Order: sequence, then C-alpha cells, then structure tokens
Amino acid sequence: MKKLLCMSLIATIVTLSACETKPIINETSINSKTPKIEYGSRESEWLMWDDAKGLVEDALADLVITGRVTGISFQVNDAHTGAAADGETKKRYDEEYEVEVTPWMVLDLVTLYDVDVIETYKGKVTNSTQVKMLGGIKDYRVEEQMKLVEEFDLEFIIPSERDIRFEICETYLFVLSQIRDLPPIPLNLDQAIHNLDNPFRNTEYSDISAYDIISTFGEDRWESFWGDWQRDNPDWESRIDKAEVERVLDE
Repeated sequence: MKKLLCMSLIATIVTLSACETKPIINETSINSKTPKIEYGSRESEWLMWDDAKGLVEDALADLVITGRVTGISFQVNDAHTGAAADGETKKRYDEEYEVEVTPWMVLDLVTLYDVDVIETYKGKVTNSTQVKMLGGIKDYRVEEQMKLVEEFDLEFIIPSERDIRFEICETYLFVLSQIRDLPPIPLNLDQAIHNLDNPFRNTEYSDISAYDIISTFGEDRWESFWGDWQRDNPDWESRIDKAEVERVLDE
C-alpha cells in the first residue's frame, strides 16, 4: 500500500502538481482553417535525490534501462489515473463533480516514446517499451497533436516542461517509475534522464551523470557499458575531453 501511495504521488507530480497553464500564441500555420497554434506553459515541482545511489534504490525507481528511441506518438490521458482517455472520460468527471469541468483540468496530452531496450539495470522489461512524458512537443507533427486537442476540446497544446524531447535514433538512460501496466514515466527531469552521447555529463540542475547511475550497479556493469559505448562511438575523443574522462574514472 505504501508503494502504491508513493507511486500515486509521483504520478500526481508528473501530471498535475503546481501546473500553471496559460495560452501562448505561436504563429506557425497548420492549415487555412486554423491560422494560429496556441501553446500553453507548465511549471511543476519534482522530487530530487541527493545522489545516484539514493535515486536508483528508491522505491519509486522500478526500472533503470538504457535504450534507443525508435518512434514517437501522442495520446490524451485521464489526468488522474494516467490511463488513455476516451470520449466518455470528461463526462464521467462532470457527473462525479456535478459540474461541467474544464477539459484540461482532467485530461492531459502526453507524448509516448517507443524505446528499444539495450540494457536493463533494474526491474523487468521486454526488448521494447514506451516511455511517457507529460505534454506534447512544440513545432513537431503539430497537425497530429492539434487533432487530439480539438477532439478532446483541450484548447491548446501544452509542451513538455522546458520543451524536453527525446530524439529518434538517440540513446538514453532512463530511471522510471511504473504504475500498474501503464507506460513508465521518468522520476524527474534532471536526474532520471540522460542522453548517452556523453555518459559523463551532468545535467544543468544536478551533479548526477549516467556514469554515476550505471556505476551503482557494480564495476562490471560499468566496464561492460563503457566498452560497448567506446565501440559504438569511435570518435568520442574528438567530442569529449579524454583527460576529464580519465580523471573521473580514476576517482
């Protein structure tokens, strides 16, 4: 029960907490009938951990994986449960609250990333999974997103916070929380997502890197990753300071 409550808490943080929504006009045209696209903004509070060990060993961290993004799709979710919404979702909330609710209060546009799993460090996952991010993607496949916005009367697209998006064919390390059988979600934006183009790079708001996370699972797991990564990135010394890498590895 405690785990379920904790997982519900992070789902609430990711979907609802401290969210402020306001329309921002973007002049991009999608067709003659809809000359302007409106974007919203979002600010959320996130759980943060002191170090990589605390992050990956937390009860909320169900999955720690590396994987390559292979596809992107969009969906509207029930903001309270995280499940896919349908035409009756808002109606059910109208009846529950005995008042007509504003659609974006109970519905979320989300982005689903298809991920081919390369390595699993914690949890159980098949060879492929989806990672869910709250919000859409600004200036990307806008007609597809606007179709959902119009279908569910959401008024405007709300991109993911700080316009974070994962690129197709790029590899990432994810620390994920999974609620029931829904697509897992990152524990936060700053410590739980790492582009593996540089496994030693810290994020803007945290001193935790992919190296720190993988190393918590043992020196052998890091050595295996590092050997594969160097093989897949033969030009890495032209992109990353080799002396800095050696300094980190010698610590």
